[in-house]
Amino acid sequence: MANELVNELQVTGQQIVDQMRKQLAVNRANATGNLSNSIKSEVVTENNNVTTLSIEMDDYGPILDKGRGRTYRPNTSAGQFFANLKSWVGLKLGLSGKNQIRATVAIFKKINKRGYRAKPFIDKSIQVVLKRNERNLSDAAFRVLVNQVDQAFLNIQKKLK
Repeated sequence: MANELVNELQVTGQQIVDQMRKQLAVNRANATGNLSNSIKSEVVTENNNVTTLSIEMDDYGPILDKGRGRTYRPNTSAGQFFANLKSWVGLKLGLSGKNQIRATVAIFKKINKRGYRAKPFIDKSIQVVLKRNERNLSDAAFRVLVNQVDQAFLNIQKKLK
């Protein structure tokens, strides 16, 4: 019975990953494909028999999803954000070498000055998939719960004999 819930969570997790990738493409936020390729789902059962679905992605996924306000950074070449932006500039604008770095620095400064608007894909994707799978997930969870209650009653009856 617990396997049924795990299987349903695995299916749901993969559907969420697929929907997020689709939404990134719709948002035209998938130039390098790095973020899309980094999205993974995993079903984990803890020691206390709690089963959870985890969705993981590169750190800049939630930033892209929520947008970013302006900020002031003294060093324009620091951090993963700059490296990702440099990769994007190379692919999207077809630049390399010094021209790629110059363009990346200019865009980086502009983003720091103005920020950028959100390109929502996380919550939107989760809601679409959960709405579609709600019945299957709740049925599987209910069967696991009933099975655990039945097992608890059997254990109590054995102890009373």
